[in-house]
Amino acid sequence: MLPVNQKGNYSLILVLVLFCIFTFIFLLLISVGGGVYKNTVSKTDESYQIRTVLSYISNKVRYADSKDVQLLQKKGGNILAIADDTTNGIYVTYIYFFDGSLKELYQKKEKDIQMDFGEEIIKTGRVDMQMDENFLSIDLTTSKGTKESMSIFLPDQGSKPT
Repeated sequence: MLPVNQKGNYSLILVLVLFCIFTFIFLLLISVGGGVYKNTVSKTDESYQIRTVLSYISNKVRYADSKDVQLLQKKGGNILAIADDTTNGIYVTYIYFFDGSLKELYQKKEKDIQMDFGEEIIKTGRVDMQMDENFLSIDLTTSKGTKESMSIFLPDQGSKPT
């Protein structure tokens, strides 16, 4: 049988070893959880970019008459122009990619387009738009490099979708 002091030393060592194991596991779980959280936030931000850009443009286009939707060619890229005939004249909503962001500019048709005056919608990697006959194609590259695309059917002026 061991003396009383040696029993106390062994139990103290056992408690310290258990405490160290618990602390190590706790720190390991915290670091793993932090990595998972960071990855989740990154994927959520990327998904938000994709949904925002594609739904914003598609809703603007679907709201307008297809005859009022045009794609303008500028040296900075393509600009989606959506005309709106108001009592004060014709105003145009310009949607375009400039300086790392999707931007929108609403102004009278007669004014020149000043790309840096547009309101920032969302920061993103790249947005390219093309119009072929009755389709508007939108190609999006997020800031993390993920590519998504969408096509919107633009019915002719006189035709109605069935």
